[in-house]
Amino acid sequence: MSTSQYVHSSLVVLLLAVILCVLSGCSTEPGDITGPDVNENLGDINLNSIPYEIADALLLMNYFLNGSEVFEVDETEQAAATDVNGDGVPLGVADLVYILRVVLGDAVPNAVPQPDSARVTFGNRGEITVNKSVGAAFLVFEGQVKPALLADNVRISYEFDGVNTRILVFSFSVGTEFSGAFLRAVGNLVSIDLATSEGGRVNVIQDPVPAETDSVFVVEIKKAYDAIQGTHVDIPVTLNVGYEYLRGFDILIGYDASALIFTAASKGALYTPPFGICDPAWEYFNYRYNWNGDCGDQCPSALLRVVGIGNTNDGPVSPDYTCLDALPKPYELFKLDFLVTNDRTYECQFVPVSFYWMDCGDNSLAYDPVAPPNYEAVQGVSRYVYTYDNTKIGDADSLSSDYGLGMSTDFPTYTGVQTVCLEPDPLRPSRYRPVPSVDFLSGGVGIACANPIDHRGDINMNDVANEIADAVLFSNYFIHGLGVFTIGTDAPAGQVAATDVNADGLTLTLADLVYLTRIIVGDAIQPEMLLLDIVGYSVNDGVISVNQTMGAAFVVVEGNVVPILLADSMDVIHNFDGTNTRILVSRIEQGASFEGDFLQVNGNVITVEFATYEGAQVLAIREPWPAPRTYPLIRRF
Repeated sequence: MSTSQYVHSSLVVLLLAVILCVLSGCSTEPGDITGPDVNENLGDINLNSIPYEIADALLLMNYFLNGSEVFEVDETEQAAATDVNGDGVPLGVADLVYILRVVLGDAVPNAVPQPDSARVTFGNRGEITVNKSVGAAFLVFEGQVKPALLADNVRISYEFDGVNTRILVFSFSVGTEFSGAFLRAVGNLVSIDLATSEGGRVNVIQDPVPAETDSVFVVEIKKAYDAIQGTHVDIPVTLNVGYEYLRGFDILIGYDASALIFTAASKGALYTPPFGICDPAWEYFNYRYNWNGDCGDQCPSALLRVVGIGNTNDGPVSPDYTCLDALPKPYELFKLDFLVTNDRTYECQFVPVSFYWMDCGDNSLAYDPVAPPNYEAVQGVSRYVYTYDNTKIGDADSLSSDYGLGMSTDFPTYTGVQTVCLEPDPLRPSRYRPVPSVDFLSGGVGIACANPIDHRGDINMNDVANEIADAVLFSNYFIHGLGVFTIGTDAPAGQVAATDVNADGLTLTLADLVYLTRIIVGDAIQPEMLLLDIVGYSVNDGVISVNQTMGAAFVVVEGNVVPILLADSMDVIHNFDGTNTRILVSRIEQGASFEGDFLQVNGNVITVEFATYEGAQVLAIREPWPAPRTYPLIRRF
């Protein structure tokens, strides 16, 4: 939520609250408030000589989201004026709770409400829990995080200030309280400030022990947000918690291959420790992708396996485990590099990247116990499994007789190890069984919405859409390729996004170029009226012919050839890219179309693409020709 949106909505809600207060007979005028003598500017945070007004409360809220830069009159005086609860500590979230009470007529200034203390616990899935009822919270996290509100009776607002994320949890209702798990935010906490519902300070006792610490390890696939289509995004896989000595991992990950294209996996902290410490480091790292085992349609469209081993049988030199085991957590086990699809049907979508199990060995960690006897490798398998939205879908505590009774699914699955993995082997009863000691948190990629990053039809990014210059640049793409798009820090992503002129969800199509031409010459129809066409074409002795009237054609011919235009009503441009000749047949003119023989080439025709005169997609089928038909074009968004 932006600051401007926040202030507007906050003002509306607060005004309504004041109106209700007036109707019930409470005081809303500064002159009606009685209480101890106060400093001259106390409560007059905007320094307009009117203390305890709505504008003062909103300015203090704005401070919690944007910092002291909001105090533009006199930062020192304005900060001092925020100590409205009289506890001698300005700029506290308790002051915000108290000024709201004063504005709503529920308190008098400078009354010093009773302070309190509370214990805050941080769970291993980012859950933040407070052990007693409080009225507001202000938290600062390092970097940019995406918090989720868990308490249902309060509000949340947050802003990233370029360095930290500032989070405010509060209520406009007098006396509102919350307790227990109230927020989820994964990241490094810089500070936390709590207040009672009366506006008193709360002494925060931070509990460093994560919730659900009975798991030996916690492994997480991180989430990336606002990924721009056509660009690369990194997804770290991290070890968040580790109470034993990690010696190896075998991780299997599933994802949607139509949305994400895996390019590489890179080593994490165990292989490249920070500042060059821990030498030698881990020795073996490998990955395998485009692999889906033997599960057919049951598997995700793509699976990726990453294997790491600390010490291999390659000589007397071993990793410096004393140093490596002491590395502070969380740290990256490895990092995945994905190319995000350019298919616009995926815009504004979240694409999960999830742990997946084909058998008992998948997603397992090898570790040495800290407690004696040491050096007896243990296989740690899944205990709890969570989806990208923190929904628990796997619980090994319910699988075996040792851990309780419950239901299980069969392999393959997203839910973790199954009963067969934990039961004793009757043929080898003394064999060590895997230990359900690892929690797995899946993640994914949030693909950015197109609207903030593109300007449909403004292909040259000059803030003037659908002009001849855009059509010329777009035409150059067809004969020269993506290299013509060089504008913008995210090039070519922004310009590519702008080519979806006919709004069918597909970029860089010939139909988009023709529809852009229709807009320029002034005879474009509404995109909703475009019809998908199915046509036939033939290639005989180098002559290409089509059996219906078309608006443009794009032909790729093997080798370096010089095309001959046979359609008098059209223009042709071509370019040899070093391997093939790319040929565009089009014209920026009203009524420009062709049918029958339109081009002659001396070479092997690789592809032929057509677009209707109106700018709709065409399914082109080489001889034998189908009967001419048209179909409604399915809208992509």
